[in-house]
Order: sequence, then structure tokens, then C-alpha cells
Amino acid sequence: MRIKCSTDGAHAILEAAADGNLDFLAQVSDADLHQARCLSGCTALHWAAGCNQVDTVRALIQHRLLDVDVAASRKARGRTPLHYACRNGCRVVVKLLIETFGADPNVKAKHGVTPFQLAVWRNNADICRYLVSSHDVDPSQVNDFDCGAMHWLGIAPIDRAGSDEDGMALIPLASWLVSQIDLKLYARQRQGHSALHKAAWGGHLALCRYLHEVHAFWDDTPDLAGNYAADLADMAQTLRHAKVATYLRESCSRESSESCAVLGIPEGEASNEALIRRVYLTAVKDHHPDKGGDESRFHAIQNAYRHLSINQGR
Repeated sequence: MRIKCSTDGAHAILEAAADGNLDFLAQVSDADLHQARCLSGCTALHWAAGCNQVDTVRALIQHRLLDVDVAASRKARGRTPLHYACRNGCRVVVKLLIETFGADPNVKAKHGVTPFQLAVWRNNADICRYLVSSHDVDPSQVNDFDCGAMHWLGIAPIDRAGSDEDGMALIPLASWLVSQIDLKLYARQRQGHSALHKAAWGGHLALCRYLHEVHAFWDDTPDLAGNYAADLADMAQTLRHAKVATYLRESCSRESSESCAVLGIPEGEASNEALIRRVYLTAVKDHHPDKGGDESRFHAIQNAYRHLSINQGR
């Protein structure tokens, strides 16, 4: 954990809050305590809440009179201590802030970001369920870019997606979100990204599979910049993302599916060049017009081969 401050005094105060060092904080004047902020604009209460320091959070609000909904400034503009507690999975602090001190569970920060959205982004499923079931937080909410819960989950950090390479740990929260009334699963945000685009960008193969196989998502509509979900996966240039791009082109492209059907190969073999070549050579020979074959069928086979092999399903 690195706390960046413009002064050593502010750094010492915020570090003590993050560490739960109440003895040090007791020696700090109220003025210095209230004024101390990091370069991102967060106060001692933000740092204590985000680091799960329950006793420190209680002391700062009850005895040092820091506002429970104090808003961060600068880079973190508008984020409250509750934002960071939800973001970092600090369930006890979340309940303390809301139930004991009356924190606003629907507070919006810069770009319309809420505590619930950050909890989804970090795959903190228990906090998401708590906010919705106990405090009527709307799971269908969106930020200023029209990103909903499934968009946020799609870009969850890889270290929050589970120990496996595919990100299976995201599926329980995804399933719960989909079960919520009024969740707009197929909505696109302002850049034209669907939930599938975001899952591809995040490198989460399991989530892409879930969206396609359970909820019939297809990678057949580009975003406003002309990019399909597979294209976004390519941009990351990692092996993890390459697996996602391959899956999307093999299994989630309607055009690839149609080309596979024309050649008579399984959809999962859409990038198997040896198989495609072998099937193609047999098919064009069997259906060549010079041998009495159907000319339209012959051209369809050629187009399917060109699409899968030469254009790599794009």
C-alpha cells in the first residue's frame, strides 16, 4: 500500500488511519486530522474504511467528528468512505457506515460511480447482495457512461476473477445479477460496448462463455469505433486475452457459425486450419460445377473457406 501525499504530516496521519493506529491519531489535532488528504483527495476516514479498520472508523466519526459521507476531492472526486469499503470488500465497515452512522448507500461520485458498482467491479458478491436486499439499492443502475453491473463485472481485475485462467469466480455474481428484476443484461453503454465487449476486454473467458452459452450473446455487433468483442481482446496482447479472442471468433460469431455449417465442421473447430483445408478440398471437388455440382453451393463453400481460413473468421 502506497499513500502519496504532498506533506509528511498528512502522510503520517493517513498511514496511521490505514493501519488502525489510534494512539498516533489521538495526538493529532482536529484541524490537521480533518485537513489531511492524499494526492487522490482521500481523507483519514477513507483510508480507514478502505483498509477495514473498524475501530478507527468508529473513532473518527464518533469522537473526531469526520463526516460519514465526506467526499474525496481531486482524482477520487466524490467518493465517500463507503465507496472504498465496498470496493475493498470490507463488509463489517460497510454495515457500520450505513447502519450505525447513516452513510448514503446510493451516493454518486465522479462519473456517477456508486458503492454498489465498485463492489461489483471487485467481485464482492456478499456486499452486492447486502446493499440490494437490505438497503434497496437498484442493481439495474448505470453510471454516466451507461455502464451497468454486467459491464462493471466484465472489467473486474484478474486477481478478483479466481485462481484459474478463465475467471470462473465471476460466474456466481454474474448469475445473481442476471436474476435481479429489471437488470438490462443486453444494454450497450455509450461507446457501444455490450457486456460481452467488457468481458473480452477484461480477459474473462468463463464470463464470455456464460454470456454466450446461457444468455445467447453473439459477437455480431461492433462498438461505435467498429470493434467487435474479439477485437478488444486482441488489443490486450496477452495469452489470456488471446484465448478469449479465439473463443469469440470460433463460437460467438454468427458468420463463423454459418461458415462452419456450410463446410460441415463443428463450430469449435473454426480456427483448425488443417481441418478446414481438408474439408474444403473435398467439398469443392465434390461440388465443382464441371462435375455437375451446384454452382451456388460451390461458391458458398469457397466463401466459407475464405472467411475461416484466409480472413480468420473476421
